[in-house]
Amino acid sequence: MRGNWQQTGDWGVLAQGEAMRTKLASAQQHAILIVDDDRTVVDTFCALLGMEGYEIHAALSGEEALRFLQQQAAMAPPHTLPVDLVILDVVLPAMGGLEVCRRIKGDPWLRYMPVLMVTALNSIQDQGEAITAGADDYVTKPFNSEELLIRVRALLRIGDLQRELLARNAQLYALPTFNESLLHSMGDGLLAVDHEGRITLANRAALTMLRCSPAESEGRKLDALRPEYAELTAVVGRVLAEKTPRAMEEVHVRLDEELVPLRVRTTLLHDDGGAVSGVIALLEDLRPIKEMEAKQRRLDRLTVLNQMAASIAHEIRNPLQTLSLGMRYLRRSLEPDVDTEETLQRLQRQVDRISQIVNEFLTVARPPKLNRVPCDMRDVLERALELAEPRLLECGVQVHRDYAAELPPAELDAEALERALSNLILNAADAMPEGGDLYLSAVTRGVGGSAPGDCAGEIEVQVRDTGAGMPPEIAERVFDPFFTTKPKGIGLGLTITQRIIEEHGGRIVVASLPGAGTTFTVTLPIQERTNDARQ
Repeated sequence: MRGNWQQTGDWGVLAQGEAMRTKLASAQQHAILIVDDDRTVVDTFCALLGMEGYEIHAALSGEEALRFLQQQAAMAPPHTLPVDLVILDVVLPAMGGLEVCRRIKGDPWLRYMPVLMVTALNSIQDQGEAITAGADDYVTKPFNSEELLIRVRALLRIGDLQRELLARNAQLYALPTFNESLLHSMGDGLLAVDHEGRITLANRAALTMLRCSPAESEGRKLDALRPEYAELTAVVGRVLAEKTPRAMEEVHVRLDEELVPLRVRTTLLHDDGGAVSGVIALLEDLRPIKEMEAKQRRLDRLTVLNQMAASIAHEIRNPLQTLSLGMRYLRRSLEPDVDTEETLQRLQRQVDRISQIVNEFLTVARPPKLNRVPCDMRDVLERALELAEPRLLECGVQVHRDYAAELPPAELDAEALERALSNLILNAADAMPEGGDLYLSAVTRGVGGSAPGDCAGEIEVQVRDTGAGMPPEIAERVFDPFFTTKPKGIGLGLTITQRIIEEHGGRIVVASLPGAGTTFTVTLPIQERTNDARQ
């Protein structure tokens, strides 16, 4: 019986009739590749195996068969073989069947396909060559159809088991990789120690928090790693000693001259016998939370100030207006006199000072209304310097500029920002009353965008002085309203500066150490310019 198959490209596939399709739909299909240069033999295989519901592919040479397998393997889903069985004739033109078999079995993935060799010779030597080449079984021509089907079914069962094993192995291989990826993707740090306190596991977040590498930490005792971890070591040690986990404790580790607060949650590890074998500690960096809490406290204070501002301004400005009008009346009514004029001028200066304090108080309590226009940060810095120039000259401060050559325009309220930056410059001058160096810099961070005018990113401005610096307990309070260490002033300058910068969507931080000067870093977003602004 001749099978009806047609060659497609370099290989052929069985073309089945309607009755055959019905049988195929009800059968669990396996794909079989027949490699033989004799079309009659191919027809025979197609007819015999097609009746069993198998999907048949055919190639007339070894080269065609290998190309087919490689292309099918490239398109197949992961862990899927191109076909379930290869029936391969020993005698083929150009590349013989034994060489084709060796190449299939030499491929790291194709080698898992069963190969049934077909030989016209029945000698032990020929059969041995087939097995040596990697064949899983063989039949001799002329073959018995029932014998062929038995061998095909057996090899397909072996192939099914092989694929199941490959899939299980892939799952087992992927599981540790997935677990490791999950572990290192955690935002919180995870640290495991054994019963002796030696580190057995630390994820990426924990290593980042503790500023150490895997090679530096693995297998070492936590208390011997760094003395800066003393509080964390004490918590883990108590849990090991008491064999009682602690739900939550706050500890501090000193890293890079910064005291970092960590929230520690611990749980016990047990061995197969139920004995305590170690401790797992979850570490959470509390700095973002504490910064948020501090910001909320500041907003709460500003809310109270806002509620007081309107009534206080009204109560103070009315008497001030009366005093100003009274002094103007006296100046016109009294005879010109030097002493009288000096007295009136002193009074007017005090009235102006009170009025300025009220204005500053209102600026802190109420967000400023910004008038944003495209600005060049270099021009803003230069005008801020002009505002502070008298004080800089008085203190003998040398100014050093370091502006990036390319600073994209940013939408800012230039007047408000000049005031904020001049406050920083004046503070720097006050920190160097006997002279020093003031360093101003402006650079961009994360600037990108492909279209003209696209300026996603930030501008970073630094104001650094070489003054006496501040201890941490002072530095963390410099933005608090009415906090000042100066003999004069009411402590609103830096509060106003922070308010202006935050209203721009920016942020300001201070870094200072006694004897090492102070650096204020201002970061402002660069907003995309509108078409009108670009024009």
